[in-house]
This record gives sequence, structure tokens and C-alpha cells, in this order.
Amino acid sequence: MNKILESANLFEMFENSVKIYAKLPCQTYRLGNGDWHTLTFEKTMKNVHRLANSFSKMGIKKGSHILIFSDNRYEWITADLA
Repeated sequence: MNKILESANLFEMFENSVKIYAKLPCQTYRLGNGDWHTLTFEKTMKNVHRLANSFSKMGIKKGSHILIFSDNRYEWITADLA
């Protein structure tokens, strides 16, 4: 079966997707000037790790509950996975 579908949770599913689709588009969003910008799976994972490290430095540990209060935006996925 597909390794992505065998994932135990959403983060593991994303990790497996990054391994398979690293250089492919993951997220596309519109900039303030109307242009579109695309992030690859690999870049999205780098952003997730960067934010997770920031959470760790603030004393937020794995398994902690946090609130994401945000408009719809691409960073929401990053925050959720971090």
C-alpha cells in the first residue's frame, strides 16, 4: 500500500509526502501585489521545522496544546504541523 496512506497521523503523512514529492508544489498563495507564489513540499517542511524550533525555544513541548487564531492563510498549515 502507499506509504502516505499507511501513515499513523497527519504529520507522518506530511513527512512521507515530503520524501516522495520534495520538489513539487505543496502550497500556492497570492501575494499582496496579486502575484502567485508557490512553496514546495521541501520548503514547507523547512518552515515547519523552523517554527517548531521557535516553539521549543519558547518552552512549548511536544504534545502541548496551543491555539492557532488566524485568518485563512498558508502559514496556518505550517503552524498546525509544527
